[in-house]
Order: sequence, then C-alpha cells, then structure tokens
Amino acid sequence: RNGILHEIIPPNARRLFWQDGETLQATLIDTREVRVPDDVMNAVLQRGGNEAVKGREAILTVHVQAWHAGVLKIDGVTQPLLPPGLSGWWKVNHLLDADVIDTRLQLMEVSGQEILTKDKVNLRINLGANWRYSDMLQAFSQLTKPMDHLYRELQFALREAVGTRTFDELLENKQIVDEVVSEQVITRMAAFGIEVASLGV
Repeated sequence: RNGILHEIIPPNARRLFWQDGETLQATLIDTREVRVPDDVMNAVLQRGGNEAVKGREAILTVHVQAWHAGVLKIDGVTQPLLPPGLSGWWKVNHLLDADVIDTRLQLMEVSGQEILTKDKVNLRINLGANWRYSDMLQAFSQLTKPMDHLYRELQFALREAVGTRTFDELLENKQIVDEVVSEQVITRMAAFGIEVASLGV
C-alpha cells in the first residue's frame, strides 16, 4: 500500500480491498523457494511495534551472532550452515527447525555424581570438560541433541572408571579417572563431530 508492505497473505486465504487508484499492489511469491527474498525481509524488519506487517508469523527469522553458526532443517533435511547474520525462511508448507550454535570452546560440567567404587565406597564426583564442534553438520545429522549425548557419555565413562576400581586404587593414582574418561569420551565423540579438548575430575 503506497509502496509499503502491508500484509503477507497465506495460501488458501482471501482478502478484499477497495481499489484506490494505484496505491495497492499485490505480488505473488512461490514459497517453494524457502528463503524469503531480501526485499520482503527488509520490509518486514523496518516495520515494527504497532505497525508490524500483518502475517509476518509466516516467516521464521534466524539471527546468527558472531562466532556462531546456524543449523537449519527444512522438512527434516539439514541444510548448509548459516553464517552470522539475519535470514528469513517461509514456514508456509514447510516444517522448519533452527538452532544457533556457539562455535567456540565451551565448558560442560557433570556435577554431584554419586558413584560406588568396586569395594562399595560411595564417592561424590564433579567433572568438567572443555569441548567444541569439530564438524557441526555431522553432529546434528547423527544426534538429535548433541550436548545431551556428550553429557551422557561423560556420565557413563565416569561411572565405568570409578565403579571398576577400589577406593585404594583411586587414591594411589588420582589421574587414572581423568585418563580413562578422556580416552573413552574423546574416541566416542570424535565420530559424532565433537572434540573434547580436555577434562578433569
């Protein structure tokens, strides 16, 4: 209307407008091209507050910050990584899922794990692991929730390292838990595109 985007009308919908000279213009967009055209995206972003474009909920907006990457799935298919920036995607006739992932080294803590040693001594153990994605697309194509999987692998390896040794064995070599957990988790997670840089109990 007067050169300003007024409304996004979804499929199978009908609108009636009074003709008023050349102030009204309707444009048809094929949403099989899932990415929203830049001019439409800019028009939606420029109008906010009470004057927001009607029907803007048909667009999924993905904002990827610096040092991050976007993982976008369209109809269940993982797309190439989204670089930092802002992009829009049609939700019309498509199932969309987007995650914005930090590409830097991150800390994961496994706290308050109560584990019995081989000779039935109850230990309360905390573990911290520094990790990053070595191949983000590989991780998200194989795992629904990569961070949850890493957390469980750390738990399993910790319980195996402690539960198969006596309390005296652990006291004699306090580094053995770090070494055993590191060896198991690094090998297992490398296959899923996740690098465990270091960890400590």
